[in-house]
Amino acid sequence: MTIGAVAKLRGVVVAVADGRLAREGHVSLDTAAKIGLIRPEYRYPVSSMGTVDRGQTYHLYGWCLLYAGTYALASEIRDAFRSAVTGLLVDRVPGGDVDFVEEWSGDHKGNDEFHIGPTELPKITARIVLDELRRAYQAKGDEWMVNRIELPDVEFILFGTDGETGAYEAYVVSLDVARTSHGHPLAVKVERVDDMSVAAIGSPTEAAKILGDATLAAAVRDSVPPPSPPGSLDAVLDAGEPSRHRKVATRMVELARQASDPEVGGQLLLAIGTSSHDIRVVQVD
Repeated sequence: MTIGAVAKLRGVVVAVADGRLAREGHVSLDTAAKIGLIRPEYRYPVSSMGTVDRGQTYHLYGWCLLYAGTYALASEIRDAFRSAVTGLLVDRVPGGDVDFVEEWSGDHKGNDEFHIGPTELPKITARIVLDELRRAYQAKGDEWMVNRIELPDVEFILFGTDGETGAYEAYVVSLDVARTSHGHPLAVKVERVDDMSVAAIGSPTEAAKILGDATLAAAVRDSVPPPSPPGSLDAVLDAGEPSRHRKVATRMVELARQASDPEVGGQLLLAIGTSSHDIRVVQVD
């Protein structure tokens, strides 16, 4: 079992996950990395002097994938997702627009009209990243159901920066049990995490503790400073104070450490992204 949680604040995202892999009371690992940082990217063609170079790469913001559930299936979905979002392709499509494509056209060798300039590069939006995770979950989950004849037990929290808006987004991606039945493609459920809220996956007991914790709720609420008159000392200090999310992160770590579920524990990972720094993942001593 696992405990993983994310808090989506204004301009900040904070997440924590434990490091224990255990089954039926037997611990296999206490150092499993259940938060992975992935940097989506795409390649696009650039034409110069009649030669098309298709090796140009674009990437900007990192995304994190936090998992809970069956390790083998979670790893397969994670690897398929990573391969997809780091292998995106962009090309000029019929009509002249620049868009994401499944494969490059073979019709424009050395043709300058297919050159894609810097100002035409599309942004990697949250929707693009989320769709790739949904597809990976669908494909691997369907295969699991056929071979194991049982519902997949795996869920994810996906969070990162939307390349178009610059805002942090977070989603819980899991199996929609009510809409899934054997012999049919599984139904994937996606729930967006709202601003100023917390989501948790993994151990139902520990997730409920996090979601119902009054201290954490207060820290989330207090992470937004009260409005101050423009030009006042409070306004100046609030604008330059990046530490209001620290109470949120501290409380999330405390709750993970206090878990009573014996299959939750081990080395904790903490992920933090702010308005001034892209997401970074660190071990918590």
